[in-house]
Parts: sequence; C-alpha cells; structure tokens
Amino acid sequence: MLKSFWNWVARNKWTVSDHRAYAYILNLQENKCAICHQAFIKIRANVDHDHTTGLVRGILCQRCNIFVGYLEKSGHLLQAAQEYIERGPIQWLR
Repeated sequence: MLKSFWNWVARNKWTVSDHRAYAYILNLQENKCAICHQAFIKIRANVDHDHTTGLVRGILCQRCNIFVGYLEKSGHLLQAAQEYIERGPIQWLR
C-alpha cells in the first residue's frame, strides 16, 4: 500500500515531507476507502486528487477511484444512471 502511494508521488511530482501524511490520511479514514469504506487489507489503495488543482482529496479503493474519475469528467451521467436504475426492468420482462 505504501509503495503504491510513493509511486503515485513520484509520477505526479506531489511533494510530501515523509510517509506521515499518507499514514495520517489512512488513520483519518480508519484504513478504509473514503467512499465505500472497504478496508485496505487485500485491496489496493489509491491516492485520489482533484485533476484541476492537483490537491489530494483522500484515499480510495481502485473501484471508487475509477468511479470518481468518470464522474469528474462526466458528472451529468450520475443523474442519468440513477434515473435508469429507478426505472427498473422494462415492462415486458416482468
């Protein structure tokens, strides 16, 4: 988990004095994804950041990080997806 964080730091030129910042964020999140709250035991932790400012928002599991990435680029799809789900199955399938 820590290795993937430092790889991200190196790729994105995000400067941090030491690993305490990462540990602090994980501690605040109780070592869980900030969205789905799945524990980082056997899943990869991803540093999530705002693509406009570059500022870190938190640490997410890979699934939530990908989801947030899609929403950040196509936020209008969230409401469309919610409406689709609420519509339920098409009538002739019932």
